[in-house]
Amino acid sequence: MPRNGYTVTDSFTIPEAKYGVNYVRFWRYNRDDAVNFQFDVKPKLQIIPAQAPPGAKVTVKCTGFPPGDEGVVTFDGNATAIVPVAGDTGTYSAEFTIPETIAGDHKFVANTPRLFTDIAQAYLKVTPTININPPKPDIGAEVEVTGKGFASKSSIQIKYDNVSVASSPATSETGSFTYVFKVPESSEAQHKITVQDASGNSAVWGLALEGEPPPKPSPLMPKNERFGWMGDQEVSFAWTPVSDFSGVTYTIEVGEDLTFFPLKPGMKKVGLTQPNCTLLVKPGTYYWRVRAVDGAGNEGEWAISPFPFRVGFFSVWLLVGAGVVCLAVFALLIRAFFRRLREYY
Repeated sequence: MPRNGYTVTDSFTIPEAKYGVNYVRFWRYNRDDAVNFQFDVKPKLQIIPAQAPPGAKVTVKCTGFPPGDEGVVTFDGNATAIVPVAGDTGTYSAEFTIPETIAGDHKFVANTPRLFTDIAQAYLKVTPTININPPKPDIGAEVEVTGKGFASKSSIQIKYDNVSVASSPATSETGSFTYVFKVPESSEAQHKITVQDASGNSAVWGLALEGEPPPKPSPLMPKNERFGWMGDQEVSFAWTPVSDFSGVTYTIEVGEDLTFFPLKPGMKKVGLTQPNCTLLVKPGTYYWRVRAVDGAGNEGEWAISPFPFRVGFFSVWLLVGAGVVCLAVFALLIRAFFRRLREYY
């Protein structure tokens, strides 16, 4: 460094610039003798995002290219429809749809006549993907699973939750497959389909079963009836049956008021497969309601019987208490009788 001199150090990010030699000019304060520095810009190819499944769109961005120079872009050595013609800053971008191809890294190359050996290249990682049709099936309905981006000519395993549902189908040369299976019995509304090939490539699909609840049944009996005079009584309940493609079960609740809370032990039954049931009910006045639940776990609307019913007229403990009182009164009468009899004689 010369006497009375100084050193300036700085850094900056090179902006979008054309291919070849570019310059940076440095001015000293209150001086007009600028200092020029040069640097070479090399072509760069960028794929955004860097990984995606077949059928997805990615952005192919070229920077540092010769302005106005028409070039070509290849994917795995095959020409694409992309014809990059860079602008004044040497930048060009275009969308590209990933074709059906196998999982793993795939190479893009961009070149123009003026680049000579300075070609630009980038890699895209293809990931597997699956699609389900219909997207919200019924229990027992056929579902078509379509997969892309798996290993070539590979056996695959398809699982519904943790249950295998496939008989070892295989992918095509380009890593694709189609398989049809029936949705098995299940009680939840959300499920998971997992597909994995022999190389360990996998894809997951969150499967939502149909979300329409079953119809509301109509209460038939009991209707404003009394059962027995004392003690617990068996009460038979019946309602109209309803149907759903995935099958239905019924839930019944019997409560002392229309809030149905809290319920006495045994006053709720779930999973009933027939539109009727019998419950042992303690003395009192009760209301009851019923609803249907389909095979996908969708709960229908409650159907409340508009008629209460009554069990017994006297409770067992009331009768026992009345009997005790009667015996006590009888004993007192007998005692009084014998006392008067002694006094008389």
